[in-house]
Amino acid sequence: MDGWIVAGVLAAICQTVIIAVAAVIAVNQLRETSRQRKFDALLRVYRTIGSSEARNDRRVIYEELPASPAKLTPDQWRLVGDVAVMFDHVGALAKLKLIDEDELLETHSRMISRLWSRLDPYIQYERDRLGDGQMVAAFEALAKRAQGK
Repeated sequence: MDGWIVAGVLAAICQTVIIAVAAVIAVNQLRETSRQRKFDALLRVYRTIGSSEARNDRRVIYEELPASPAKLTPDQWRLVGDVAVMFDHVGALAKLKLIDEDELLETHSRMISRLWSRLDPYIQYERDRLGDGQMVAAFEALAKRAQGK
């Protein structure tokens, strides 16, 4: 009878060890999956903001926009809106921790900060006009964090 008790205890111990090892493996797989998703999302962000179209849009913003928001054409407003919304999406991804913000800011903080500085007067103008103080707030928050880098 004692042999059966010992065998039962050993079986229970083995099951516990197997379950613990399986749990550790599962947690590690979840972490790796999360890291991979963040990496994939960051690569998509890099491709989007690094595309030739996005680079050209920023060049137009830096070099061709009139100083006064009141003088923007409808096409220029569309460009300002498109770029601001794109970076608002990036800011939202960072805020939700769906991308690695530290990595993004390590490589793009100067560009994000410079772009916000250039677009800020136009965005403030539109916020005032529309009465929407939170318009592209995730972009603004990301730019402020970028300025601290």
